[in-house]
Amino acid sequence: MKQNLQLLVFRSMLLAFSVFSFQTGNTQSNCQEVESTLLFNLDNCFAGTSFTEFTAEPTQESSLLDMSVSGNHLYRNNPTYNSHSCTEGVNGSVGMCITSLNSCTYDGDSEKSLVIDINLNPIAGEARLAEINFYEMAPEVFTWTDGGSGVNNYPTVFGIRVSRDGNVIYNETGILTSRNYTKQIIEFPSNPDFTVSESETFKIELLPYCFVGNSGFISVWDLDEIEVKGMSTTEPMVQGGTLSGGPFEICVGDGVADIINPGDITLTGNTGTNSQWVVTDDQGNILGLPPMPSAVNFDGAGPGTCLIWHLSFEDGLTGAEMGMNANELQGCFSLSNPITVVRNQPDGGTLTGGPFEFCVGDGVGDFIPAGAIIASGGSGNNTQWVVTDDQGSILGLPPTYEAVNFDGAQAGTCLIWYLKYEDGINGLVAGQNANDLQGCFS
Repeated sequence: MKQNLQLLVFRSMLLAFSVFSFQTGNTQSNCQEVESTLLFNLDNCFAGTSFTEFTAEPTQESSLLDMSVSGNHLYRNNPTYNSHSCTEGVNGSVGMCITSLNSCTYDGDSEKSLVIDINLNPIAGEARLAEINFYEMAPEVFTWTDGGSGVNNYPTVFGIRVSRDGNVIYNETGILTSRNYTKQIIEFPSNPDFTVSESETFKIELLPYCFVGNSGFISVWDLDEIEVKGMSTTEPMVQGGTLSGGPFEICVGDGVADIINPGDITLTGNTGTNSQWVVTDDQGNILGLPPMPSAVNFDGAGPGTCLIWHLSFEDGLTGAEMGMNANELQGCFSLSNPITVVRNQPDGGTLTGGPFEFCVGDGVGDFIPAGAIIASGGSGNNTQWVVTDDQGSILGLPPTYEAVNFDGAQAGTCLIWYLKYEDGINGLVAGQNANDLQGCFS
């Protein structure tokens, strides 16, 4: 008996998901040295044998280095005979003047030296004594704030000596003095002598010497704005940490929220003042700055790959904004390793051709000719031709539609579908129903 079989061609729809993926070449900034400074402005100068008014104030501080003045103030040895006076300082401020050594031979042990004991205590890593700078002047006429003035048998040169644990590590002499206030900058070498890994004290001594030899009975050297700099030489404790979890693969675009569950990504070993989660594409473009990974719904993101990072940073970071690129972050920061999120969104595409109608059961093969159905568009890692009845029951899973001989089928209507799907699909078995397919497909 001849029977009619009607074939209709349909396309399926399936949703895929993808995940964030981004590789940046700039996962950690260069923030190796952070400066700390102490300033003696000398404005509280009061002429006499006491130097206790000359304390220092921090003008720049680092969380990695505790820098202080041992004894709380600068001083001179045997101050009864090596006192100080006060004079006009830089830009109308108050400065200090001290007596000088007559000899033109430098004497590092002279009581005439002005002494500053600086303690460096690195909180993490190492630190070094980096620099001392100050304004100095050896004027031809001395002028004191109490009204005294006269010819100054001024020192023509000065020297500087730095000691550590009683050992001299720096000594520079014969530096010419100036007739007007001039800023002197003494930069110390970046070598182990000036580097510490635990609390230590450096003794800095400034000595004016070698009178010019005029008729003056007073020989003084004026100083103001003495600044000492220390540097932390180990990178600040900024670490993006280590992320564990994933990679994740999701099916997006189906209207069902695609969220990474709390706890599926764990963060360990992060340090730094500030913290931020970052989501980028695989080119480093910042797509989001969520409070936590579980706050992101990837369903509307479309297919692709994203990366999830954790960012630790210190104040002053720039470039951490949506639309910017993570490779352009500026400041002191560190990014963790990334977690990849692959967002799949298969698309079955469009079938054109048919409908077809056969007379079956006569023993003559009923095939759809090659080229009679054209599949266009679509995307997905896996493909499969599917034949179902009009209720969705799967009748066959042929390699191609032209491989199917419909002559042995019963009268009725069949549907031919072209399925695109990702790994992990369930229910794609003859005898099952296509409406019960589970996975990421279209």
